[in-house]
Amino acid sequence: MEIFLIRHTVTVAEKGYCYGQTDLDLQLPYLDVFQKIKGYLQINEDTLIYSSPLRRCVEMAHFLSPNAIFDDRIKELNFGLWENLKWDSIDHEISMKWMNDFVNEAPPEGESFQALADRVNGFIDEIVSNASFSNRKVVIVAHAGVIRALICAFLGIPLVNAFRLSIDFGSISCIAVQNGYASLQFSNKIL
Repeated sequence: MEIFLIRHTVTVAEKGYCYGQTDLDLQLPYLDVFQKIKGYLQINEDTLIYSSPLRRCVEMAHFLSPNAIFDDRIKELNFGLWENLKWDSIDHEISMKWMNDFVNEAPPEGESFQALADRVNGFIDEIVSNASFSNRKVVIVAHAGVIRALICAFLGIPLVNAFRLSIDFGSISCIAVQNGYASLQFSNKIL
C-alpha cells in the first residue's frame, strides 16, 4: 500500500494568525497545483481518497475525485479559544507553556497534539488494517499537523519531534506499507 499525504495549498489567512479548525478558503490561484498533483499521482478508479472536511482540503479532494471520503478525524489541531487570534495577542505565559509541551498541553478549550495524534492514528489504523486496501493507492488530503502525526506514527518518531518535519503548503509525502512495515519514500515534495 502506498499512502500519499498531501497538505492543502495556501489559505486566505493573514500571516501571524492562529488557525487550526477554522474553516478557511484557499488563496487563488490553486488549480495549477491541483493539476500537477493529480497528474503526478495518476489517480484512477481504484485510488482511495480521504480528506479533512475543512474547505481548504475539500477543494483539492473534490478536484482529485468526486468519490472522496471526508473524515473529521483528520481535521487540523483544535486551537480552541486561540482560533483566529493573532499569535502575538495570546497571553505569552500561557502560549509558552503550550509551546514548551505541545504534546501534552492544550490551548484553552482546544486539544493537545497527543489528542490529535490519537484521533489520526485511529483513522489510519482502520485503513492499514483493511486487507482489501493492501494493493491500493491511498491519498489523504489534510493539514500539516495531521501529516506530521501520521509520519511520526509510521516511523516511530516521538511526537515531541513532529515540528522538525517540514510540511509545506501543497506538498506531497509518501509512506509505503508492506507486511506491516512502513517506510518513508519521500516527504515535503513540491511539484
